[in-house]
Amino acid sequence: MVSTSISQSERIERVSVRGLKDIRDWETSTQRKIQEASDNRDVSCKMRVITNQATRSIERETKDKLGAVMTSLKKKVAETKSLKGRLEKAVSTIANEITLMNEKQAAVTDQLYAQQTPLTIAQYRLKERTKRPLRENIHDAVQIALHEETLELSGSITALTNHSQEMSTVLSEMLTCNLDLQDDILDKTSSLELDRTCLSLPLTEPNLVAPVATVVPTPIQTTNQAEMVLNKGLESGNVRHISKHSAHYPQEWRLVTEATISRAFALVKTARELRKKVGMRMKLILANTKKTEVKTRNTFEDKIRQARKLFDQLAGKLNEVEQEMMEINSEKEKIKAALKEKESPLAHCMKRLALRKNRPTREIVRDDAEKCLHHQLSAMMRHIRELETDLGRLITKEENLCRLKKDLETDLHDKSLAKELDIKLLSACIPVDTQVQQASTVPFVLSKGNITKLPFARSCSRLTKPPSSLFSYSRPKTASG
Repeated sequence: MVSTSISQSERIERVSVRGLKDIRDWETSTQRKIQEASDNRDVSCKMRVITNQATRSIERETKDKLGAVMTSLKKKVAETKSLKGRLEKAVSTIANEITLMNEKQAAVTDQLYAQQTPLTIAQYRLKERTKRPLRENIHDAVQIALHEETLELSGSITALTNHSQEMSTVLSEMLTCNLDLQDDILDKTSSLELDRTCLSLPLTEPNLVAPVATVVPTPIQTTNQAEMVLNKGLESGNVRHISKHSAHYPQEWRLVTEATISRAFALVKTARELRKKVGMRMKLILANTKKTEVKTRNTFEDKIRQARKLFDQLAGKLNEVEQEMMEINSEKEKIKAALKEKESPLAHCMKRLALRKNRPTREIVRDDAEKCLHHQLSAMMRHIRELETDLGRLITKEENLCRLKKDLETDLHDKSLAKELDIKLLSACIPVDTQVQQASTVPFVLSKGNITKLPFARSCSRLTKPPSSLFSYSRPKTASG
């Protein structure tokens, strides 16, 4: 319709140039222009109404979306703040538990090296007791107690080494989890600052409101501008961790953080249970070590008392044997003196008999004198044989007593050596050469668990300074020494 009106007006203008032929054409042309202006005004009014309606609708939609954005940002800020608070609490809890675990592991390491001292002493005692005399080298109660003590201490060192390794594993996991928590806190802090900045942006800022004459950018231009800003942020290092797993999964954002928090508290619970278990085991080991120490000491003291008692008995019996030998020697002298006394009468008797054999044949008769001489000779010979028999018995008895004396003296010497060795071992400390060897090399029990590779391990030089409370004995004071 508009195009038709324009063509008619042009025709009228062309006619007016040539000159009007009819007044009706002039009037019709004017009316048509008036009608055209009226139509254009109506169309403009309708367009203004539509534009106003669209503008109000857009403003309402923009306001609603802005309200939704602000609500979402506030909700996200509150949620992020809540998660950040939980993360900070988890970091504080796990950091405190890490400190306690470090202290407990240091205590375990100290007790490991403290256990090595009595173990070395027990092994030293076992080795030294093999040097006892053959008669005294028996598997007695002291030997059994030392074997039990060695087994107990070796088992306690193995248990403590395993606990130390287990604590190192839990500590490593807690340190890794602590780093994850701190990294998540940094992310939450950065995100929280960005969201708060978004909330605090003024809507009337000139840079945020486009001028009237500015052409509204298309979505493609907007995307390109966002990519430029993102690349600029990456180059400056201000944007952290752009590629996140939760970038396209908002629910995973919370789940990952909650999973890290849950893992942290689970590790804290495990660490507390482990500390409690290790603490109870350390107390049990300490009690058992003290018990075996007291048992070994009491066994040594009983053995020393028994050795002293036997030594005294042997010494008394040796005195008796020596006294008996003196008496036998006195009896031997008496018998020898008696035999000596019999020699002269026997010679006189035998000489008389020999002289009387020279009598004449007529006079050789068995008279009373002959009979008396023979009776005298028989009696003297009988007495001499009895004395010689008694002397032989005394000599045999003396020989037996000499052998017994020698055995008693040997046994007494062995008992003395064994007793002195036990007294020495009762108050034994680590020998100097053993200390030097321990200071230069790792103890063989600890080397199985590679305790020196564990964190918080102490220097081996501590072994050169054993605790004074362990195996610090004093020699019993008795009358026999």
